[in-house]
Amino acid sequence: MKDLTDERYDRFNAKFQAHVSALQAALLNPEVNFVMVVATTGTAAFADPITAAFADMEAELNDGPTPLVHVESLGLADFHSTITSALSGRPIDLQVTLENWGVVTEPFEAFYGTVPAEIVASWSTTYGDALFEQNIRKPLGTTAVNQRMGETLDATESHFWYFNNGITALCASIRRLAKGAGSRNVGEFVLTGVSIVNGAQTVSAIARAARARDRDHPLEARVWVRFISLEGCPPEFASQVTEATNTQNTVDLDLAVGAESRRLQ
Repeated sequence: MKDLTDERYDRFNAKFQAHVSALQAALLNPEVNFVMVVATTGTAAFADPITAAFADMEAELNDGPTPLVHVESLGLADFHSTITSALSGRPIDLQVTLENWGVVTEPFEAFYGTVPAEIVASWSTTYGDALFEQNIRKPLGTTAVNQRMGETLDATESHFWYFNNGITALCASIRRLAKGAGSRNVGEFVLTGVSIVNGAQTVSAIARAARARDRDHPLEARVWVRFISLEGCPPEFASQVTEATNTQNTVDLDLAVGAESRRLQ
């Protein structure tokens, strides 16, 4: 930042040189304040030594009654939230029948259970990638992992629930209907503002398998699903769930295959 304020433009690359005249005008404008944005691929929080270094730089550049420079950090969740808010369309509302359902009430409400794979395929057919507006990762097409899920659905679909991690979705609200209220075997739920934040590859593989079937042989697999209500949650909770479910449970396929090979030796 000091190189900018001291006009040492020769230290920057050719792309920067195209903006020199605009920067010089800004440096001479008493109404302009500068924000130094530090972009990271992780969280926006700095480690203590880095925070101290930026604080020292701010103190040096703001040596006067009027602050001129401010440092701001933006993490992956911040960029993702900005992009999805710009691209988001009409909210997705679903009525879902959950089999063998359960509920978590504290600290935030969530419902879980299983749904037929054919139902998941119908979501994909109706809404496409709009299902994943808040997801960091969209469906990746035919990957090795997706291919293995497809093979399970083709050969041993009764095992799919046991082999698959399932689907996690955030919902603006969740309401349980009175129908079948006395049973946990089946429950009817109305979900508003649905966005699948983990399980995009599962949805993609199921949709592909369903398209390959004829009408006389629909998918019979069951899929584990988790619906988390955002009612009463802090504003940052949605981004935290999205980031955590896509980073804390990652297993490299080659490592997994290697471990299985060693186990069988």
